[in-house]
Amino acid sequence: MINAEKKVFDPQNAEAVYQRAFNLLKKSQYDQAKKAFKNFLKNYPESDYSDNAQYWLGETNYVMQKYDIAINEYQALLSIFPNSKKVSHALLKIGYSYAELGNVSDAEKILIEVVQEYPGTTAARLAEERLRKISVGN
Repeated sequence: MINAEKKVFDPQNAEAVYQRAFNLLKKSQYDQAKKAFKNFLKNYPESDYSDNAQYWLGETNYVMQKYDIAINEYQALLSIFPNSKKVSHALLKIGYSYAELGNVSDAEKILIEVVQEYPGTTAARLAEERLRKISVGN
C-alpha cells in the first residue's frame, strides 16, 4: 500500500534551510547553492519557500552559464508553481537564456510574451530592453 499522505514539516526549519541555500547563492558558492536548493525542494516540496527555491535554482544555473539547465529549472517553476510571484521573472530569464544560447527566435517569442502578459512590470521593462538589444544585434 502506498502512503499518499502529505509530508509534514516544521515551517521554521524549512525557512532556515531555505535561507542557508540562499546565503550560499549570495556568497557565489554556486555548486553548493545548487545542491542546497535541490535538497530543499526534495525535503520541503510544499513549503512557502518552494517556488522561490525553484526560481533560485534556475538563477544559479543561469549565473553558471548553464542556460539549457536554467531553462528547464525556470520551466519547472512555471509548471509546478503557476501562481508564483516569480513567474514573470522566470519567463524573462527563459528569454534571456535562449538569447545567450543564440536562439533568437525563441528568445524574442518569450520576451514578447513577458511584455504582453505583464505590462508595466519590471520584468516587462527588462524584456523590452533585451528585445531592443536583440534587434540591434541582428
